[in-house]
Amino acid sequence: MVFLLPRGATYSLNNSIGEISAETGYDIAYIIKEGRTVLGSGGGVCQTSTTLFRAVLNSGLPIVMRYPPRLPSQLLRTRYAGGF
Repeated sequence: MVFLLPRGATYSLNNSIGEISAETGYDIAYIIKEGRTVLGSGGGVCQTSTTLFRAVLNSGLPIVMRYPPRLPSQLLRTRYAGGF
């Protein structure tokens, strides 16, 4: 799938993937819910979002909105301790 955004447009991964549930085709896998790792729909989505975030960040494109991970990675704690 390819997304071409016009100049000045904003991309949202959440809007692109839509509702995360078994009914929309997501498998049951481990997710983070209320600070705990449990089985639920959409396990692995955070890997996709993290990969996309790092690609955009490393490209130099602006990050206009971001929700931090529920369980921050060591990379984020050490590299971006000052925040975004």
